[in-house]
Amino acid sequence: MARLITHSEDKDFAFASLARGFTEPAQVLRIGESIGSFRVTAIEWDRVWVQSSNERCAVGMHFGARDAQEQTDKQLSAEEYARLPWVLPQAIASGLDKRAEMEFEPSEAAIAALYARGADVFAGLRIKIVKSEGPEARALQLFDVRLDSFLERLGIESGDILVSIDDKPVGSTEAVVQAPDEARAAEALVALFVRDGEPFRLRLRAPALPELP
Repeated sequence: MARLITHSEDKDFAFASLARGFTEPAQVLRIGESIGSFRVTAIEWDRVWVQSSNERCAVGMHFGARDAQEQTDKQLSAEEYARLPWVLPQAIASGLDKRAEMEFEPSEAAIAALYARGADVFAGLRIKIVKSEGPEARALQLFDVRLDSFLERLGIESGDILVSIDDKPVGSTEAVVQAPDEARAAEALVALFVRDGEPFRLRLRAPALPELP
């Protein structure tokens, strides 16, 4: 199973986090590397192709996302639209309390629901690794940020470049894989983005604790 996919036209910066099963630890793999008896032969935005001596198959990340993406230009009913993998249920969207411009405080229920949705939160999103400040620095440019998706609800737009999370650069394989788990334990998360050459920060605050009497 695939837990994370980063697609890039440069195969050196395309990678996937794959596990043999739900309870197995994930491995970060690039094209040409192996997991068990399978070797990664191609990485697309929503699936990873693996090959063994007598079998080739695709490991998907966002179930139904490719078909859903092709359907967005068609007329969908409200029920069909709500089932698109990236569309946040109202129960989660209403739990994103906007405290200021680009500053949100998700409720505990919204946080739990977001993690329960897993990779579907970012279904349809394309990521390109681009150069950042410094000769070796990398950042992540986001494309296909969908209407009513988690990132769109936070004010993120297609073309925005994610530079760092809590002052840690995200242009590495390890940073991308570790960021969601590290963010879950933090009291606040501050992500630095660049849009049209101008930097801005997105801040997510942990739910406020009730005051003691």
